[in-house]
Amino acid sequence: MSVTVTDKDISPGDLATVFYTANPHGAVTTFTGFVR
Repeated sequence: MSVTVTDKDISPGDLATVFYTANPHGAVTTFTGFVR
């Protein structure tokens, strides 16, 4: 499944959900980076 989005088509929360779903390991690293 290929998904193409723009800033006007998707909300930041949905974009994060897509990213976390597609990149679980990267998402954890990114999340940890933001928390710390």
